[in-house]
Amino acid sequence: SIILFGGLSTLVYAIAPASFIIAAISYTIVGFFADIVFFSAAVGYKIHKEIQEKALLDKQLAEVQLTALSAQMNPHFLFNCMNSIQKYVLKNEKEKALAFLQNFSELMRIVLDNSSKVRVPLNEEINMLEKYTLLEQQRLDNRFDYIFTIDPELQADFFEIPGMIIQPYIENAIWHGLMNLPANRKGMLMVKFSNLDKFIVCNIEDNGVGRKKVASLQKEKIPGYKSYGMDISKKRLELLKLEKEPVPEVLIEDLVENNESCGTRVTLFIIAAQNQLL
Repeated sequence: SIILFGGLSTLVYAIAPASFIIAAISYTIVGFFADIVFFSAAVGYKIHKEIQEKALLDKQLAEVQLTALSAQMNPHFLFNCMNSIQKYVLKNEKEKALAFLQNFSELMRIVLDNSSKVRVPLNEEINMLEKYTLLEQQRLDNRFDYIFTIDPELQADFFEIPGMIIQPYIENAIWHGLMNLPANRKGMLMVKFSNLDKFIVCNIEDNGVGRKKVASLQKEKIPGYKSYGMDISKKRLELLKLEKEPVPEVLIEDLVENNESCGTRVTLFIIAAQNQLL
């Protein structure tokens, strides 16, 4: 480094000490790296913020889709309910028509009330499931009986679960397991709720024809058949994953007696969450 003194006619050069040069270079390098670190931090913060914003948008979108799905029920069920009401009216069975219509209205109110929620109180979900099962029993002329059991140690109003996760499995048990039984056999559906560690456990057991028989009957009777209820349930589970919500574990067992199928048991393990309203 050179320091210049003097006017037009005289030039005086003074050589700066080596330590000054080293210090200047060091400060320059440190400043350069400081700029890099600052710039990297700024870019990193911006990227992190964009990722957070995208994750939030994805979560909000998943919530909207999930609540929309929660308002959906199998269109066949709704159509069949309307047919049942019409059947009672045509037969002039006014009391049956009014009772069915009242239960149907209550079910729709519960479904719509909970449609804006990702999680619903367990006691409200059980109430909805009982209303749904009662309507199916009435609509199908009492071809099956049902029992709902809640473990005394389970405080159903204390917990919340994802809405409309259980209903498609009950629907599946009724429509495919029980309704394919021969006329001389009455169907039986048992739904039990209990708790195990951090899980709410829901057992759905039927004495129907079993999954293998159902699969063969569907191919024979309804080519290209599609289960709307189970399809909606799968979409709900996928959206729960997107929302980083705990996804219920599902265990399906074929019940066998004397080497013959005698029904199906579905067990759902749902991670419990405390009711936010308590």
